Amino acid sequence: MSDPPTFDSLQNRIARGEELSAEEERLRLAAGETDPLARRELELFAELRGRLDEPDGALPNVALALAGARGVKLRVLGPDSTPVTGATRLRGRRGLALAAGSVTLLAAAGAWFLVRGTDSAPPTVARSAISPPPERAAAPTISRSELVFVSGDVRSGGGQAAIGQHPLATGARVTTAEGRACLTVDPGIDVCLGPESEVLLESLDEAAVRVRVQRGTAVAALSPRVHGHRFSLLAGDVVATARGTVFAVDLEPAGAPARVTVVEGKVAVRRGAGSETEVGAHSSLSVGDGAVGAPAAVGRTEEARLHSLLSPRELWQGNNLGVLEIGQATEGDRVLIDEHGPFELPLSLFVSTGRHRVALRGAERDGELGANVDVEAGAARRLSVAELGGPRASAALTAKDLLVQARKKLSAGDPRGALTLYRELRRAHPRSSEATTVLVTLGKLELDLGAPERALPAFDTYLERGGPLVPEALSGRVRALRALGRADEERRAIEQYLARFPTGFEAPSLKKRLATLSSG
Repeated sequence: MSDPPTFDSLQNRIARGEELSAEEERLRLAAGETDPLARRELELFAELRGRLDEPDGALPNVALALAGARGVKLRVLGPDSTPVTGATRLRGRRGLALAAGSVTLLAAAGAWFLVRGTDSAPPTVARSAISPPPERAAAPTISRSELVFVSGDVRSGGGQAAIGQHPLATGARVTTAEGRACLTVDPGIDVCLGPESEVLLESLDEAAVRVRVQRGTAVAALSPRVHGHRFSLLAGDVVATARGTVFAVDLEPAGAPARVTVVEGKVAVRRGAGSETEVGAHSSLSVGDGAVGAPAAVGRTEEARLHSLLSPRELWQGNNLGVLEIGQATEGDRVLIDEHGPFELPLSLFVSTGRHRVALRGAERDGELGANVDVEAGAARRLSVAELGGPRASAALTAKDLLVQARKKLSAGDPRGALTLYRELRRAHPRSSEATTVLVTLGKLELDLGAPERALPAFDTYLERGGPLVPEALSGRVRALRALGRADEERRAIEQYLARFPTGFEAPSLKKRLATLSSG
């Protein structure tokens, strides 16, 4: 299997006027999601293409910016200039060869062109000599859209919204009350809602994705669009359109103006059939019934609010994803996932596979409780507040209830979930008989999960109180001491076991271990 094409090779082909396949175009745009330089170059290429039809003088300014991003020199040739042959070859950071000092602009018949990667100085070509490509009728490509984050009271499709069920269709609504939500639109668009907000998916045509804000706040983050593809947030007759940026639309109750806030990049704002107003980074624009106002600077506090709505995006990056769900809690309880949040409950979201730290906080609780949770690709990991150690949630559960739940977790192959419940049983019901019974099992689970320093106190506590599981507690203590490298104490523990249970199940293996320790 051949290696996938590089970003630079695809950019060279685009600059030569070649048409990329859908997969090659996807790979080209994907580079901008992880490489800031590639993202900037994609933005500049998109702007260059959009200005080819503008009056003379517009394109060179953009080309100069592109050359600046590459850190190279630029040579500009006017309509009456003769192209210089034997142009000096330069290579940028990526090793990309660019003609005539990396970028050459040719002008003929009053037109400017951008040329990259040729072996000699390109000829001057009049725009009239270039035949337009033949038009091809094709059905619009529908973008895939899906909920990726739901926190608190969020509605979609007439009921409580959920993650990982089915994609959203054109016309779908997402509404938040005391909660938040995020949805994604492929490729590379995330839209997150604040509390008391509602959006409508007005168009999922890949070339013209539109999300209408019915009320509240919607903030979008998008990677650079393919040439001719646009994304818009709408509010009433206000349309805010961008190709690659971070921006938001706020729509307050009826009568208040819509506000467009741009955090990164540039956004074109238009009201009805009026002209467009360009809004740059760190600026906002209010559009009321009367007229479009002038852009004004936006404060850091407002930008921080919008960034906070987008912050969960880091949790679902990559292709290997699973679903994490945490059920309803008592009022005031919220959770953090890997230090992101806190989020309202119930919570459902896509997360990358692997281990995540889930912490529970409450207004009436001192400190923080939580657990490490493993999420598998393509699977849903569901947690209750009791599994996170929530004292008020577990207070309603008896020691027997918690014991039954923990054993179910073990049967289902979830030792970490079982361990969390065993710990909660001992915390919530320390005087119960079950709290003593589970000590040996709890110690074995701690050992199996690589925590001998926590396993040893569990075995010691059981041995102090005694019971039918003393042989298992003694052998577990031996294992814990061995894992901790405390050889002298391990030898004494083995001798203690053999003295009390010379024919015990572990006796043969412990005798061999004792001989090894003695010979050492």
